[in-house]
Amino acid sequence: MRCSAWWKVFAAGVVFSVVLAGSVCPAEEEDGLSFGIYITREKETLRQIAKHPEVYNGGLLWPLVYYLNVKELGPLLKDPAKVPDTPLPSGLNLAVIPVKEARSRAQKQGVARPFAVNVRSAKDFRDLDADAARLMNHGYYVYYTINKTNKVKWRRLRAGFFADKAEAEREIGRIRGIVKVDAPWAEKAEAWEILLHAGYLL
Repeated sequence: MRCSAWWKVFAAGVVFSVVLAGSVCPAEEEDGLSFGIYITREKETLRQIAKHPEVYNGGLLWPLVYYLNVKELGPLLKDPAKVPDTPLPSGLNLAVIPVKEARSRAQKQGVARPFAVNVRSAKDFRDLDADAARLMNHGYYVYYTINKTNKVKWRRLRAGFFADKAEAEREIGRIRGIVKVDAPWAEKAEAWEILLHAGYLL
């Protein structure tokens, strides 16, 4: 998917609109799904792109950008541990799903696929980044959550979404073949997780 400048025709003539690096092109349709296109700037990272107000407004949402563009970015980002913080070349056209579009899809996706797998937990999100990248390289959609247990905040890496608990539990075996984890488990995702994340699942 590429981002090109677009033409707007007015009564007085034709106006040519230029798209600048670091901005998001208007959404376009592909297989019934609306995408925007983000054009990278020199040395930007996925974490920085996700933090951009026109993208997802949060650095922890970098998996959304990688998941949607894994075929293009995978060959450039070969070390899973460095995926979110490796500088990218300028001029890459990265697909992003607009937040409003994702929220609308989540209301439908969440009903049909409400289960997730808790892959592993850590005290720092960066300790989860490598496994997040590895799972996305194998087609999984992943996201982060925070859970407080015995006054300790745990950052969790979760993979989703699945139709029922049985399907999620079957995926645990495959997940263990991709990343080294001790005791992943399947459970029904919280409503807020579904609203925030299910709409990005392809």
